[in-house]
Amino acid sequence: MDVEKISWGLLDTEEKISVLTKLTLNGQHNDYINILAGIEDAGIAVERLLTITANLPGKIQKQIALKTKSRIIAEALVASIESDDTLADLTLYAKSVHSRKNAVQAIDDKEILAQLQEQIGGRDKTVTKILASKLNLKLGKKANTSKTKAEQIDESQLQAGHDKEGNETAKVKRSTNKKSLNPKTEIPIIEDELEKLSFKNTARLINLKSRVTDLHKLTKKNSSDLEIRARAILDTLATKIEQNQSHQEALKQSTATLLVNLQKALDVGQSHDALTTWDKIQGNISNTSGKLKSVLQGQTNEYRLKLNELRDWKVFAATDKKNKLIQQMQNLLESKMHAPDKAKHIGSMHKEWKTLGRSNQNEELWRKFKEISDKAYEPCKAYFKDRKRLMSENLKARREICASLETAMTAAEKEPFNISLVNKLLQSSEHDWKKYAPVEQSKVKTLQKRFYNVVNQLRRLRKNVMRDNGRKKQLFIAEAIKLVELEDESKAMNEAKRLQKEWKTLGPTSYKEDQIYWEKFRTTCDKIFVKKNKEVVEARVSAGKAQAILIGILSSLADIIKLDDEGFRSSQSNFNDLEQAFATTLNPKIRKQHKRLLDEFNNLKSKIDTRFKALPNKKQLAIRNAILEKATFLKSLEDILFTSNDSSQFNELKSKLEYSAWSKLTSSHKPNLETALQNRFDALHQIESAKDLQLLAIDCEQKFRSLCIELEIRANIDTPQEDQPVRMQIQLDQLKNGFGQAKPDRSEHARYALDAVLLAHCIGPLEKQTQSNLMSRLEQAVKKLL
Repeated sequence: MDVEKISWGLLDTEEKISVLTKLTLNGQHNDYINILAGIEDAGIAVERLLTITANLPGKIQKQIALKTKSRIIAEALVASIESDDTLADLTLYAKSVHSRKNAVQAIDDKEILAQLQEQIGGRDKTVTKILASKLNLKLGKKANTSKTKAEQIDESQLQAGHDKEGNETAKVKRSTNKKSLNPKTEIPIIEDELEKLSFKNTARLINLKSRVTDLHKLTKKNSSDLEIRARAILDTLATKIEQNQSHQEALKQSTATLLVNLQKALDVGQSHDALTTWDKIQGNISNTSGKLKSVLQGQTNEYRLKLNELRDWKVFAATDKKNKLIQQMQNLLESKMHAPDKAKHIGSMHKEWKTLGRSNQNEELWRKFKEISDKAYEPCKAYFKDRKRLMSENLKARREICASLETAMTAAEKEPFNISLVNKLLQSSEHDWKKYAPVEQSKVKTLQKRFYNVVNQLRRLRKNVMRDNGRKKQLFIAEAIKLVELEDESKAMNEAKRLQKEWKTLGPTSYKEDQIYWEKFRTTCDKIFVKKNKEVVEARVSAGKAQAILIGILSSLADIIKLDDEGFRSSQSNFNDLEQAFATTLNPKIRKQHKRLLDEFNNLKSKIDTRFKALPNKKQLAIRNAILEKATFLKSLEDILFTSNDSSQFNELKSKLEYSAWSKLTSSHKPNLETALQNRFDALHQIESAKDLQLLAIDCEQKFRSLCIELEIRANIDTPQEDQPVRMQIQLDQLKNGFGQAKPDRSEHARYALDAVLLAHCIGPLEKQTQSNLMSRLEQAVKKLL
């Protein structure tokens, strides 16, 4: 578990225990000693802390015992320590009276006890009493005054005997301890330790001096080599002890400054600064010895009461602040804050909780804070889980990008280098690389190194290939420059064409260089083809002029088609001139370039020829004029009748009509048309009411529409939507009747169209607007057919 990324307060109890055990065993215990010593509240019961410390090395247990202020932890740890030296260190330097008391009670060595008594010098009353008791000191003063003088003398003699016996026992024990020393094994160990031992470690220097002195005495009797090594150790110790004296003096000055700072912090009520300064002072004192230590301890004792009061005030203030933190955590639980921001807030609140230290109802407040915190962190867990999954997918995608680039790199080294493909690959890879982020931080550096390594390889290879391409293009330019000076223009142009063709096969360089190279090459080739280019330009100018003339001729031919019959008949000469001009302008050299214009000319000429052929002769004109004369006469009569509004008016208008002129009109000598006109006249003469006129007009309108539809079918043009059903029926009938017959040609269409126009004039009566609309449709179809 990564405790740097997840706030310590977000871990549950089991996770905390696992982290503490793992980190302390791995040597990463400095930040967690205070938790194991019960100084910092981490929400772990004391019993569980003892379970962790029981499995730790003795060196770490000693550090915990030195720092702890918990009676339970102190008793448990001291009980497990067997080394007298360790117990002596705890007696001298442990912060808790419980550690000091239990440590001194566990020591049985009178010599060590005597040394401790000398070093403590009465500063620690509890330890001093225990030492006095264990060393049997000053018992005579406690004798009962009511005893007789003889009893007192006997007891004095008895006590003297005990003291003598005790002294003898102590001497025997010291002698035994000295005899138990083994210079051969201990001197190498002390030499190694002394090499690493700092001159600042006061207690250990004092202990080592006593032990090395005993070893030196033994080596005088046994071995000169060991004696020399022991003396060297004593000399080194003397140097370090001398340095230690200077260090203790510096500690004295530092402590004086710290006491001033402590007084200032106490005066303004800055509990955090005061407690921090107090810890520094105690650390300084623990690294002093003898009289200096007693003096400094005495100077600091006068601040102890104020400091305790400040601690009590801090506990009270911490209680209020912790309640506020619980409320803030509750608000955070109910907020809709983004998960990562919420996790940061939770972590910062846990850090703040830790800085508050102990408070009233400490365990109860912690459990409440922790419970709300765990609930608030639930969405963060889901977020980090999804983020972890996303980072895993991104990692996989980035590895695939690296693999594809490496494959491309391998292929590029074996096959011809394709700069275009490599550019696209690099561009897409760099885009996708940014897209697939974030990635787990512990793996991103290695992956980035892999990615940019292969990218840089491809870029270097691309740069080399582009450099080679640039050299080749420069050679082509130099060769083209030589061709400019060649006298044989034909050979120069052929060689230039070859160079231009091969230039296309050359790979690219950078965009800027490509522009420069191409401009030089193109300019040089233009000099070679300058004469040829003049001819081409002249041909283009000539072709452009010819094209403009041809387009003008086609426009004039289209205007001829639009003329009426009389004008069209008189345009024969003009048409011939235009036809001759078109043929002259369209010379064989530009015939292929103007194929579209030629096709258009042939189409217009065909239409004009067909219409000339279809123009009526004198006889046909006479027929047409006769039809139009009779149709116009009938139309004038019908228009008069169409103006009536009721029966009386209709009868009145009809009675005024003059029919006598009909018989005097010229005949067209076309039986079918004359019959249609006579039928129209008879129908008009026999009409008895305006209603009959309207019915007859509807019938005639239908006939006219049918005629228009037949022409539209022949002309292949659209018919209005309302006449589509009729058109479909007519087409079906034509299909049945015309099955197996040849398709009419243009001349047949033209004759049919002209006959249809004459027939249309014979149909009536018709409303004026209706006749105008239908006649317009008819003329459009006729124009298309002609």
